[in-house]
Amino acid sequence: MSLLALVGLQSPAQAAVTSWASLYNNATGNVMAIKGGTGATAGADVIQWPPAAYTNPQDQYWGRDYSVFPQNSANTYFALRTAGTANQFALSVDGNSSANGAKLVQWWFKFDNMFEQWSIARVVTVNGSTVVQYQNRGTGKCIALQGGSTAPAGAPLIQFTCGSGPDQLWKTRS
Repeated sequence: MSLLALVGLQSPAQAAVTSWASLYNNATGNVMAIKGGTGATAGADVIQWPPAAYTNPQDQYWGRDYSVFPQNSANTYFALRTAGTANQFALSVDGNSSANGAKLVQWWFKFDNMFEQWSIARVVTVNGSTVVQYQNRGTGKCIALQGGSTAPAGAPLIQFTCGSGPDQLWKTRS
């Protein structure tokens, strides 16, 4: 089994998004979601939220789009596209900031925006589950929870220097 298949990702040769999944934070068990749901506009915060609290799971589904980024020998970059917004938005760093603590938002998908491009920085097995750490191409920082591993539901997702904390690890579930 390939590394991409192991962590639930599609091959870079596949076009656009072919499947959607929830991304669960390893520390809290909450999912990556759009604040305001499917009606949220560009710039809406990306937060963590209990999966059972959702009445419209489209808000919490993400797909990996490899079709627009060139693959290089060191990394494979992809966009994390949101399902609940007609697939027009992608996970982005607010204001293209390189600062630790900058919020993550949904933004109009643009294939050449490096702040919407992600790679897998690390793959580990925790309690029998494969979890990954996502790293932004434009900043080199990783997806994390504001407040760390004890962050409450509704806490914003931020970027932070890549480390070993469980708040930076994510499980994929279809």
